Amino acid sequence: MSKQIDGIKKFTREESKQSSKDRAPIVSFVSGKGGTGKSVLILSIAASLAASGKRVLLIDCDTTFANLSILCNYLPSITLADFFDNTAELEGITKELAPHLFFIPGSSGYRDYGEVTQYDLEKLFTSVSNTDGYDIVLIDTASGLQKQAVEILKNSAIAVLISGTEPTSLMDTYLVEKLIHQELLNLKRVVLINKASSDAAGKEAYENLNKPITHFLGNPIALLGIVLLSSEISDSVMKQHIAYSESAANSVFRKRIDEMGKELYEYVSNIKESV
Repeated sequence: MSKQIDGIKKFTREESKQSSKDRAPIVSFVSGKGGTGKSVLILSIAASLAASGKRVLLIDCDTTFANLSILCNYLPSITLADFFDNTAELEGITKELAPHLFFIPGSSGYRDYGEVTQYDLEKLFTSVSNTDGYDIVLIDTASGLQKQAVEILKNSAIAVLISGTEPTSLMDTYLVEKLIHQELLNLKRVVLINKASSDAAGKEAYENLNKPITHFLGNPIALLGIVLLSSEISDSVMKQHIAYSESAANSVFRKRIDEMGKELYEYVSNIKESV
């Protein structure tokens, strides 16, 4: 209990040190179910932005089935769960994965902590906003749009919805978008079609998703990009290497990740300027 009280006191002192215009914009990646490749994509986009000179903070905001650490071949001794439990400072759990790329790991199987609360997330976002030097914050949310993910999106400038091309994945993505609509969340949403067999298949999947979104929800969703099925991506996962860093400089995958990272950064820059 004393740890919780100390955390509340510190959170209250630190709250609102920076104006919203000074804070690094938050981009959250969401998906309906696991298996969409969300974690591989957010890690690759983070690596691309860092390679371009942007200071990137990547957060695995999952205290049950976090897997970004596995993809990075990194075994953390302390995680975001320890920060929520007031036993670690944010700086103490932040690791520099590469130049300009900083990472806060989530946790797997952390049963003792229980559900991440709204207070936990408010404390996280306040601590992040009071940390100088980041140009952008990318958050990998747990699969499914549960209460925790909704709270994360309330603090985000952009939601990136990750979808496959198969009908079940498109339906899951539509339901995520519907929940965002029902929650009246005022943020930009874009969709990234992953694991497409071809550009034509990716575009068809986007159109099959956007039509019902436009018709039933009245708010079209923009296409961020299409990522094709690639053996280099699956190989990097098996080797626990960052797919972007392992890919050839002239590969289609790397070029598209660079384009999507650049577009996301332009989105958040425009949003930040309008605040």
